[in-house]
Amino acid sequence: MMLRLLLDNVVLQHGLSVSARNRMVLNCIFVMAGAVALWMIACYYRNVFGALAGHRMIRDLRVALVQPCATAVASVFCAQSDRRDRLARGQ
Repeated sequence: MMLRLLLDNVVLQHGLSVSARNRMVLNCIFVMAGAVALWMIACYYRNVFGALAGHRMIRDLRVALVQPCATAVASVFCAQSDRRDRLARGQ
């Protein structure tokens, strides 16, 4: 729609010379290409930072889930080794 309005309002104006029309169209093309380039760069960095945050969140969840299991397993092994030590000492 924007391109149609641009072409209808700029290119088809009868009061402009051919070089003036070409210059206006070229300027509009450069403006639109620059806007698209900025949009692409912004989307790229938004996705990169979003992925980093997602990986960080998944890592934090894994640590939060594994840590209680690891401490429970470690306490079981510590209790077994304490029992073994007591049995070895004859208590």
